[in-house]
Amino acid sequence: MRWRMADPDQTLKPIVLAKVSGNRIIGYALAQMNKGSSIEPPLLDVIDAIALAEAATAIPELIGTLIDNARLIGAAKVRMQMVSPDLLTLLGPLARRARHEGGWGHAHVRFNDAAMAEFWSPTPFDRDYGICLRSVPEPMGSARARVSPAFAKEKASI
Repeated sequence: MRWRMADPDQTLKPIVLAKVSGNRIIGYALAQMNKGSSIEPPLLDVIDAIALAEAATAIPELIGTLIDNARLIGAAKVRMQMVSPDLLTLLGPLARRARHEGGWGHAHVRFNDAAMAEFWSPTPFDRDYGICLRSVPEPMGSARARVSPAFAKEKASI
């Protein structure tokens, strides 16, 4: 993961949120500020979201936290490029209110054994997705993204 997120052109560090229960991480979400193209506004791209089977409610909590705070960090919208059918179900009401664009964007795959395709679901790191993300311009002055101490303390358990 360190290698994947080590883009030398990156202007803002990725965001990693974890849902903790007791002393265990039961779910996490990874997001990164990007631009779809040089003329689009900045967006918060959800790169990955996963939870233990018994903690499925962690997914909408984590994604909801990203959505609720996207504007504070300078994002015009939140995007999930890769959403498997299982993740779509776990997102529940969040998925129903989202705009669905369809397709698998940057995922391209070929199977020598066609039966294996049944078990495959794309992830954001399949093929060229990572290199297609564009860094946002360097934040300056009061526009610099920051997290308030109150927000950090309130969300520490998520």
